Amino acid sequence: MSPIDNAGATEIHTLGHANRFATWDSEFRYDGRLSAPKGVKIKGITYDWDGEGTVDHGTSKKERGEGGIDQEFEVIDTVTVGDRDLITFTLRGDLAVDRTVRGENAQTYLIKVEVTLDNGSVYTVAPRVEALNPNWDKSYPEGTGRPFVRLPYDNNWDRYPDQKGYSQAGFGYVTDSGLVHDRTLFINLVNPRLPDEADGYVYYQLVHEDGEPSHLTPLPKKQYLRARNDSAATDWVDLPAFHLGELGDKAGYYRFLVWPQAAEGQETLSHQYGWDPSKPEDAFQVGSVYFRCRGYLPEWARVSLTVTDRRSPQTVAQGEESFWPSVTVQNTGVERIGTQTVTVRAPQGMWFTESKLYWGRNGLPQNWWAVGELSADRTTLTGRLPLDLNPGEFATLWAPLRVGTEAPTGLTHVTFEVGAARGAAVPEVTPRK
Repeated sequence: MSPIDNAGATEIHTLGHANRFATWDSEFRYDGRLSAPKGVKIKGITYDWDGEGTVDHGTSKKERGEGGIDQEFEVIDTVTVGDRDLITFTLRGDLAVDRTVRGENAQTYLIKVEVTLDNGSVYTVAPRVEALNPNWDKSYPEGTGRPFVRLPYDNNWDRYPDQKGYSQAGFGYVTDSGLVHDRTLFINLVNPRLPDEADGYVYYQLVHEDGEPSHLTPLPKKQYLRARNDSAATDWVDLPAFHLGELGDKAGYYRFLVWPQAAEGQETLSHQYGWDPSKPEDAFQVGSVYFRCRGYLPEWARVSLTVTDRRSPQTVAQGEESFWPSVTVQNTGVERIGTQTVTVRAPQGMWFTESKLYWGRNGLPQNWWAVGELSADRTTLTGRLPLDLNPGEFATLWAPLRVGTEAPTGLTHVTFEVGAARGAAVPEVTPRK
């Protein structure tokens, strides 16, 4: 369910965040999006500084794209969809999760964020971060000392003096033109198991919020560089300047992901301790880019359906030969919705009496039907329905069921899946008379 669909919720949708870093780089980077009543704005953001559960670290507001190195947030975009505003923001600041990690490779924390709106509502999210042990010696347990990449902060990594944000500008980077400067996205590899610095490599990729890679990196790209075994912010590489528009990339949010590998020539260590570029969960997110995010609507907001649960009918009796559970589906996006795949699933003790799905539009008396595919046990019915709903329009869906004499009594759910949306008819089964 999208944030727009869940209009009464106070949840934040995570676009990306600095998910894994050495205790040397105890920093917070977070990009999120929330749905608020139209016209309501972010008043302030606080977060849990040390991962202990107390949300008391305040931030100040900066202008969109201004950058900075303190505890700050920027509102990247606000776009109206119906009676809701979709607000996208970036947040940065220090963390105090740099306690020594011994005997294990990482300590995990949930960093709670609270976004207060000017109507008094408080939205929350708690992204998970891993603080890695950057040190290693032979007495440490097997599996520790894996390679990692640094999370740039302050001005510890080189950056042109006329570019705002210094080393950490590559997280929450805003480009309306599509140009991403060099010395923005840094890779700094550390391999604690090395006796000294040596040649190493990583894989990196720029990935859109919908999971599709940028044309810059259709597949994770191998990058050679020196691997350090200490905290010196040197021997890094930066991505040369590139232009997302010229590459043909679509607007939206992009995560900069890196998979560190063991030193070149140490293939046994690489296999055992490197991070797998085929696994998104193995990636370190060390940067992010907002491309043309003015009035930007993600795909799920442009094409969005909401299925509303219904108590219709209110009750059915065991042994009832035919009843017609129904739900309402509404186009809550901004684009017309055409034909959709609809799957209806019968609960325990019920089955479909025919292979037809029925629907009507906008409460009008005229109804339509389409033949679907019925499972062998007659408990799942799937069909393609030309709903043809403009934004704001709705349809009612029905499918006829029979209730077995031994069907469990009490509330039950006949689930309707319409595209990616889901809801249910919720009748109460009463004992047979």
